[in-house]
Amino acid sequence: MNVQDTQQLSPEAQDALWERVVQALLTQRMTVSVAARTFGVHHATVSSWWNRFQRRGPDSFCLFQHCK
Repeated sequence: MNVQDTQQLSPEAQDALWERVVQALLTQRMTVSVAARTFGVHHATVSSWWNRFQRRGPDSFCLFQHCK
């Protein structure tokens, strides 16, 4: 499986991908592993994003500097 390097994406693209992944975890009840495969993101990255969402809630959607 090819995984994309999310750090190579623009901050806006990173945020959009993060939001899509978290929404899939919430609404489709995907596991972290399934979401990682579905979106082509490393399992550890998806796990980190999911944990951040669980700790901080919807306000954590904007991860990067351009949102401040």
